[in-house]
Amino acid sequence: MRANIDSFIKCPFFQQLEKNLLCCEGFVDNTCMTTKFVDRNATLQYIADNCTKVDGGRCPMAMNLFSKYRAIEEAQEKAEQAWRETVARVNGFRLSPSTGKNA
Repeated sequence: MRANIDSFIKCPFFQQLEKNLLCCEGFVDNTCMTTKFVDRNATLQYIADNCTKVDGGRCPMAMNLFSKYRAIEEAQEKAEQAWRETVARVNGFRLSPSTGKNA
């Protein structure tokens, strides 16, 4: 029995494969970026080199999407830290960064 190629794909951004057209998560919500290959061999080689890896291998789309999510996560962490500092000031309570005790 022939294995389904989708079962080998590990990249979190993969969405679907139809013939020589690879569809991955788009940069804009609810969109799909497509890459069309010249033939089945090129498609399978690209998938083997990139899509079978959890980190997306050297796929430029995966690298950019990982960067996008890293930037979002960093912005959320920065906003959360600013919120904590604001709450501490409003409450007249500041924690020392080194000890975690009242300053």
